[in-house]
Amino acid sequence: MPSGAPRTADSLRLEISVGEWSTEVEVGPEGATIGSARSSTIVVPATFLEPVHASFQWTGHFWWLMATSPSGVITIGGRRVIDGVVAPGETIRLANATGAYVTIRAKAPAPEGLRMRELRCALPMPGTTLTIGTAAAADVILDHPMIRPLHALIHTDMAGKVWVEDQATVAGTYINGTRIKTRQWLYPGDVIQVGPFSARVGMPMLEPLPKVTGVDIAVRGVTLNVGKANKRLLNQVSVRFAPGTITAIAGPSGAGKSTLVRLAAGQTSPTSGMVTYGNENLESCLNRYTPMVGFVPQDDIVHGDLTVREALRYQASLRLDGDRPAYDREAAVNRSIDFVELGPQADQLIKTLSGGQRKRVSVASELINDPQLLFLDEPTSGLDPGLDKRMMLLLRLLADGGRTVILTTHAIAHVDVCDQLILVGPGGNVIYAGPPREACAWFGVDSISDVYSLIETNHAAEEAAARRPRLAFEPVLDRRGSDRGGKLRRQNPFKQMALFTRRSVRLMSRDKMALAFALLQGIVVALLAVVVKPSGWANGGWATSGITYCTLFACSGVWIGVTASVREIVKERSIWRRESLIGARVSSYLASKLLILFSLAIIQSLSTVLVVAGTLGLPKADSIHFGPIFLDFVISIFIATIGGTGLGLVVSVFAPSSDRAMSMVPYLLIPQFFLSGTFFALGPMTFLSFLIPARWGSSSLGSIAIHRCVEGAQRRACPPPPIFDKIMVSTGGGVGITWLAGFAIVAVAVGVTAAALSRQTKSWSVG
Repeated sequence: MPSGAPRTADSLRLEISVGEWSTEVEVGPEGATIGSARSSTIVVPATFLEPVHASFQWTGHFWWLMATSPSGVITIGGRRVIDGVVAPGETIRLANATGAYVTIRAKAPAPEGLRMRELRCALPMPGTTLTIGTAAAADVILDHPMIRPLHALIHTDMAGKVWVEDQATVAGTYINGTRIKTRQWLYPGDVIQVGPFSARVGMPMLEPLPKVTGVDIAVRGVTLNVGKANKRLLNQVSVRFAPGTITAIAGPSGAGKSTLVRLAAGQTSPTSGMVTYGNENLESCLNRYTPMVGFVPQDDIVHGDLTVREALRYQASLRLDGDRPAYDREAAVNRSIDFVELGPQADQLIKTLSGGQRKRVSVASELINDPQLLFLDEPTSGLDPGLDKRMMLLLRLLADGGRTVILTTHAIAHVDVCDQLILVGPGGNVIYAGPPREACAWFGVDSISDVYSLIETNHAAEEAAARRPRLAFEPVLDRRGSDRGGKLRRQNPFKQMALFTRRSVRLMSRDKMALAFALLQGIVVALLAVVVKPSGWANGGWATSGITYCTLFACSGVWIGVTASVREIVKERSIWRRESLIGARVSSYLASKLLILFSLAIIQSLSTVLVVAGTLGLPKADSIHFGPIFLDFVISIFIATIGGTGLGLVVSVFAPSSDRAMSMVPYLLIPQFFLSGTFFALGPMTFLSFLIPARWGSSSLGSIAIHRCVEGAQRRACPPPPIFDKIMVSTGGGVGITWLAGFAIVAVAVGVTAAALSRQTKSWSVG
């Protein structure tokens, strides 16, 4: 076809490139084959391709791409396929099993009858309502994981006024960039956004705007200082991340790579300058983009004791609206598994996977809600060169699907698959931002690694940064309203609590040995008490020797509670951090922990008293008690145990690591013995014992077991004070006051834990 001839749907122009070689060809309606041998119509100088790798065929309505070799790999729009439609502007990769690929960009006219579903409809007639969602019964069907079956309503009243109503969705509905809370009037010219779909309100219909595919991110003159010393992490950084591209951020350790990624992701705010998404200040539109953002930190964000499929199912339940049909969530899980090529490992425990496979599981969890922005912090860290290349190819495919992909890396061997390379030098100076292949020529070196020797000091990095031409940015848009201070609309807290609880139970059931040890602790304590029973127990029993057992059971309960909870939060910190950023509630998360730990405490307390009742026997009925003595004993030991649980949670929420949390256990347990108030008089230190769960546990047990020795005629048979000092054992008020005091300690500990979790959650977001 002559170059100046008008092109129709039955012609296809292809831009083909591999390495430094590139060409443009035009395929007519007769179709063409492509490969590395002369037997193909289009020959590409890439020996890794099959001789005839694929074929392009015109069906009469659209272009069709088909693999012609079982070992040839084809991806369209970032998804691996055997065959598929070639849409206008589509990016195609022809690859081999090791990840080497040829890039093809199609420039075909839009084929008729293949229009994507979009936010297009006539406004409802007066007195009628139009529905938007994913359900087949919706008037406007929008296919996206973050859109609910019934997402929004548009209604026209009898006076002809139009309003829109969001149906309590996670992703939300936006008018002119501002998230609506209930109903809001629509006027001609307003822009309505539902997920990545948007339309302008016209008369008499919604006129679709281009679907959001990736996001144009700009970092504009940003400086970031932290701490009292005002340490500079980023220095006058100006870079841009275009939609549908992949950017690698590299540089020496401590230069500020991860800081730049967190800044672009909205997880920290700059000291000066700003970050914009689509020319809007990020701090004013963050909540609108949060459902479209995926973030993969260096640490794994999935539990190792779950299978791949189980972990992704929990993520789908958390990230997608709870009222979405189960088959929709399962479809999202299967798509993510297929994309990261973990089908054979889908039912394998994550802790048994290789490092590269675990990292792909973390990526898959972020793909559940089909994000348009994907940030990854050192995704190839610790991987061998082969896995490094496969991971980079996977990220390349994600960008091909229209996403904006940004990652940090120390390994620069495979950054050539990226569209942009950003080099960050000491002092947070960006010394280069451009195509990876041009970096060496820019610095006049043979390899990118040689650049590091040129910028070993902050001064040298600043000089290198000054050589970069200044970027020109579009003006920041002035949107009406702002959703900076608006809260994310989250799932029902009880549903989230149930989800976290089910996951915790599943995790506990996987380590059956550890679960058995946890459930048997109370029985072991009681049996040990029987083994060391005093020789004269049959004569005096609880009246003469009971205080020792009261203190033993109370301190053991605290010990059991502390050891069960001291790692419960810190071991999941990286997972909780990510889940809190996608809408997980502190109240739901903490409530699930308390439900599990308190249930264990009940089992342990009950088993302890059962063994004691069957061996040592319980005190006589003439002692002080509220109900059956058996039940009073269970409650008293339970309160001591959850008191230890509360102390363990406080340490867990503040500890920097699981090892540090465990190292604090002796400092929690030793005071339980010395300040229990039953071995010796505390004198001026008495007030400290009021903060010790074992003090109230031994006091309540003492009030039940030996009160008649304190108050009754058998005083002469009792050991001397201070063992039976009323203040130290029975508090002068019996069992009720000791229980209330024990519950008060638990309530304070839970409150401190909740406040610390909330503060951490806020520190993980902008502002």
